[in-house]
Amino acid sequence: MFDYNKRLNRALEFFDECTHILILGGPGLGYEVGLFTYGADMDPDLHPYMAKYLLFNIENGFQVLPDPALPAFYAKYRKVFYDNIPDSKVHADLFDLVRRKHYFVMQCNPDRTFEKAKFPPENIFYMAGDAHLLQCANACCAKVFEMPSAEELLSGTPLPVCPECGGKTRINLDTFPDKNFVPSPTFTEQIQKHHSFVRRARKRKLLILELGCSIRNHFGLCAMQISEYLARRFPGVRVIRINRHEALSFERTSEQTALFDEPIARVVADMLSARPAPKRGRPKAPTPSVRPRQR
Repeated sequence: MFDYNKRLNRALEFFDECTHILILGGPGLGYEVGLFTYGADMDPDLHPYMAKYLLFNIENGFQVLPDPALPAFYAKYRKVFYDNIPDSKVHADLFDLVRRKHYFVMQCNPDRTFEKAKFPPENIFYMAGDAHLLQCANACCAKVFEMPSAEELLSGTPLPVCPECGGKTRINLDTFPDKNFVPSPTFTEQIQKHHSFVRRARKRKLLILELGCSIRNHFGLCAMQISEYLARRFPGVRVIRINRHEALSFERTSEQTALFDEPIARVVADMLSARPAPKRGRPKAPTPSVRPRQR
């Protein structure tokens, strides 16, 4: 089915029928905001590292950069993906679209675009971990601790050592081949919330909204596999897949899916215009006071 309007109508049918929405935010969603994790479009502050160390993406940089280069690399990553995130209309439109439903976000990119668009942090699970935290590189303990600010790291502040073994620390992301990732308390809590959300949703009507997810691992994960696993396991699951950069194949029947290779911003904006957000949070007009009749 190639007609865009027909595919959009199918997506709106899925949206109207569902009670719960699982949002999978992939790298393609970040690209539409200008947050590129690889390639020539990456922020200029990160280009010198890509050229000097022959990196093909940011994730690779976390793994192979020498220790002296890591503090400044972490700092510039934080400035781009945490501290200076641009305003995102597509995230704002998405929030207006889904806020009338029960929803939960699984975010591949460790950035804060969803939070900046007013998605409640308790509804967001960062699947790759917490990029603002550090952990023991050898996972000798279950402790995680706050990373120094970008300004401190750029001024020459070294990374702190592990308080237990005195060894090296590294970013708290599940991207390293040694599998020494230490789940933070927030990570553990959010993965439990995700499981609870899916358990509740499977008894009702679950829609998976897959936005720019890669068919390959991204930060150690493949969100596309998650949606296909849930669609296989739970009958009645519907999937809206918007993927501008890669193939749109899907294992389930076409009746269960709506596939788009148009920009995510366009599809979300068109869905929102057809299903405008309710007017919430506005104070009620004051009731006019009735003066007692004078005798």
